[in-house]
Amino acid sequence: MPMKATKIKGRCFEHQTLWLKLSNIFNLTFTAYCRIYTVMKNTKRTISPTARLEARLPVAAYAMLKRAAEIQGRTITDFVVTASCDAAKETIETTEIIRLSVEDQRLFAESIINPPEPNHALIQAAVKYHELLAIK
Repeated sequence: MPMKATKIKGRCFEHQTLWLKLSNIFNLTFTAYCRIYTVMKNTKRTISPTARLEARLPVAAYAMLKRAAEIQGRTITDFVVTASCDAAKETIETTEIIRLSVEDQRLFAESIINPPEPNHALIQAAVKYHELLAIK
């Protein structure tokens, strides 16, 4: 026999029927249900698009990945995605570091050790900077 929604403590709640059903299964008080409902209602659910990756690997490599994932208390998928993303970030970062040839390194060091004389535009910029900040 279906349960009838009733007013609880003089309040009308839009999900009383659902609460009555869930309270028999999960033994929730109405207050607990309201708190859970409010948190879930206010939580933004963002579903990020996913792509599929399939890989063939040796049984030993799979066993090692499975063991490592179990040690960290994660799924194999989560472990592999995290580890591969970390490795990819590191690879990208190392290739994006500025690489100077020997001649470029020599010119850079020379310009720091013996800087060129300031030109007219740099002198004007310095004067305007000092005027703007009232530096003597």
